[in-house]
This record gives sequence, structure tokens and C-alpha cells, in this order.
Amino acid sequence: MKIGANSFGHQLPKLVYLQITGNYKQPLDIEEEAFDGLHSLKTLYLRSNCLSTLKSGIFTGLTSLTDLYVSNSYFISLDPNGPFKSLPGLAKLVLEATNIQTVTSSLFLGLDSLQKLYLGYGYLTTIEPNAFK
Repeated sequence: MKIGANSFGHQLPKLVYLQITGNYKQPLDIEEEAFDGLHSLKTLYLRSNCLSTLKSGIFTGLTSLTDLYVSNSYFISLDPNGPFKSLPGLAKLVLEATNIQTVTSSLFLGLDSLQKLYLGYGYLTTIEPNAFK
């Protein structure tokens, strides 16, 4: 399954909740700027997916997003340079039960409003120095 850039365009300007879950049969490929145009979105559920990659530009345009759930998901690759950096208003990030092994010093870059972070039940083995600075 693929979600291309600007898939939602400006067709749903008042959408505040979006759930895309349970896509394990084939990798879910989310292109950069896939959610651009969803400026009112507050909660995004990407739980229980096999995500081909979590790139740094995937969440561009989600200026109102406060809650992001990516739990019970498998990442084929994860951009170590901060896939969440375009989400300065994010308050809650749930990454439980994922295959994330290393928290790099730039993984949570730009999350100045983050209040709740869930990393349990996974394969975490390393937290680099200054990962939460």
C-alpha cells in the first residue's frame, strides 16, 4: 500500500482524527508530505503497520498534531535524523512495541512540546548520549 505526497490535498481541512492501522500484508509506503494539507489534524494513528520507512518529511504540514501513535509497528528503516522534527507541537508520541533498537541523539530533534513518550515493549538496546537533550 502506498500513500503518496499530498494524498489528502486540501480536501479535508477540518479533519482532526485519522486512523490508518493493521497493514501487515505488505509494507506501507508513506511518501514525504503525504499528510500535507491536514492542518487541523490533532491525532494520527499509524498503529499495527509494517512501514517501509519513516522519513523525516512524512509529517510535514501537520502543524496542529498533538498525538501520534506508531505502536505495534515494524519499520524497515527509520530516518535517524529526526523523522518527527516537523512536529514542534507534538505532546504525545507512542512508539511502543516497535523494532526500534537505537535512540539516536537526533531521533527526537525538534520535539520541544513533547510531554509523553512511550518506548516500552520493543527491542530497544541503545540510547545514545544526549538522545533526550
